[in-house]
Amino acid sequence: MGNVCKILVVDDEPEVRAAMRRTIASDDLHVTEACDAQEALELMQDATVHVVLADHNMPTMTGLELLREVQTKYPAVIRLLITARADVDLAVKALNAGAVHRLLLKPWNRTDIPVILRKALERANIEPLSTEASDE
Repeated sequence: MGNVCKILVVDDEPEVRAAMRRTIASDDLHVTEACDAQEALELMQDATVHVVLADHNMPTMTGLELLREVQTKYPAVIRLLITARADVDLAVKALNAGAVHRLLLKPWNRTDIPVILRKALERANIEPLSTEASDE
């Protein structure tokens, strides 16, 4: 059996989550989805997550606010923020605070995202889960 890394995609738009799933999902990258920050935090209580990829512009709690909370509760989790706006202030604020490992812009390049994820996992020395130990 192979190993799998768990990627949590958080976006309030179902089409964006589905597109990101198609972009990322592979034998070793498993995608779980959440429609908002609250659902994401609830999922993380019960399941191992290696990477959170959150949209910034969401109702109730922004992606940056979510990733700051993830940083506090789950510091080993890789945190990626995706936004449709090239907001330099947001990027600098997020990166300087350490809440975000990388800022990604919409629309994303389909071939870049899996490479970015694999490099982030490699840099963080994330050990993938055996599919036998995976909590699906």
